[in-house]
Amino acid sequence: MSPQTPNHQELKRQAIQAYFARWREDLTNVRTLLDDRRYRLEAILILSCYIDALGRLRYPKRSGDKAYKTIVKQYSGRRQDFEMIDLLFFYQWPRSDFRDLKIYKELEHYERLLEILVATFGSEDQIRDPDRRYQNPNDILAAVLANPFQGFNRRNLQRKLPLFSIVEILYRLVRCYAVHAKSFPLVQSYVDTHGRSGVRENHFITAELLYTVTSNIIERYESECLAEGDWPHAFRS
Repeated sequence: MSPQTPNHQELKRQAIQAYFARWREDLTNVRTLLDDRRYRLEAILILSCYIDALGRLRYPKRSGDKAYKTIVKQYSGRRQDFEMIDLLFFYQWPRSDFRDLKIYKELEHYERLLEILVATFGSEDQIRDPDRRYQNPNDILAAVLANPFQGFNRRNLQRKLPLFSIVEILYRLVRCYAVHAKSFPLVQSYVDTHGRSGVRENHFITAELLYTVTSNIIERYESECLAEGDWPHAFRS
């Protein structure tokens, strides 16, 4: 096969740029919704769906949940933040809608682990403080290793702890709950004294964060396509 001519390469580059320019145009429209308190929840839904679409495009061979979480971690520029563990979710898991999910129940010695985390990081009321609530998974592992108990399975903890991470919450509570069940556990709707509706966000994951993440994914995805000279749909990893 003969090499591409410079003209062909430039046309391909322009086509890639045009493709991502359309994404940016769509994102600008979402910004309009985001800035209007009446449509903030709708903006959250759209942004989550955009992330999902970009993830499936970039990682076509992965399951939907893995593609979603991977593109957030790899392209958002906030990987460390999204890998943080939400201790409040860990504490409240037995009372949550996820209590009967097999994948969560595979975490061994939950009650003993909970005792260690409470002793190390504080009670449920205390860890509502954002500075305590979100913890590096390595710090959680270190706390458990400092308090060994019979039957502790380090590998099991390392594999299951990410189920309580911020990126997992983003997928399960925003991508799934918000989109399919029209439920928004991370925000509270309200009506002010003037009868105007709005939302109060109660988690690290906010509408503004989702907007920034989506924007960063688009920018980094485009840069990768241009650097590799590949179409957006051509990646297969």
